[in-house]
Amino acid sequence: MPNGILLYDQVALGIFAALHLALLTLWSKGYGVRVRTTLAAGIIALVTSIIILIQSDFEHRRSVRPAATLQVFFFFTIVLDLPRIRTQWILDGNNIISSLLTVAFVMRIILLFVESLQKWKHSSLSPESIAPEDRQGVFGRTFFTWLNPMFLEGYNKDLTMDDMPQIDDGLKGEVLYVRLLKHWKSGKPHVPD
Repeated sequence: MPNGILLYDQVALGIFAALHLALLTLWSKGYGVRVRTTLAAGIIALVTSIIILIQSDFEHRRSVRPAATLQVFFFFTIVLDLPRIRTQWILDGNNIISSLLTVAFVMRIILLFVESLQKWKHSSLSPESIAPEDRQGVFGRTFFTWLNPMFLEGYNKDLTMDDMPQIDDGLKGEVLYVRLLKHWKSGKPHVPD
């Protein structure tokens, strides 16, 4: 992956960690409305953001697929933070904390987008050697978005076998036939009860 995209990701994650550090600092100095677990939650959020920074760097350097764990983490924390942010804005005298939480929420949305970008274009591997489904992150694999170009082409003309996208080597008929035959020969006959 080129340094530019990785740099943007690392800068965004650094800002995200700095926001959590600022929130923790303000809570420890008594700003905002706090409960018994506020400082503990702030420490966990800061540690988590640092771990995400390290994991993101690791994933960007070693995989052509967007980081699934980070995509899932950011998606669920975006959904679960909505009530928290709403509640913080409702509380009186909590504007600084509410503002920082809102900025951290926006950073999560940006990070979800950045972590969902396809990285295979920036890989040292040739595009032909990477199957389309291997290029997708969690959302692309869930919604089968790698099939969209084939659907569009099929809408415009009749598809042939040459128009079909490349599949993973482990899913090719020859490979699966050998595996099936091996298991078939090693299997025991089923005796009904």
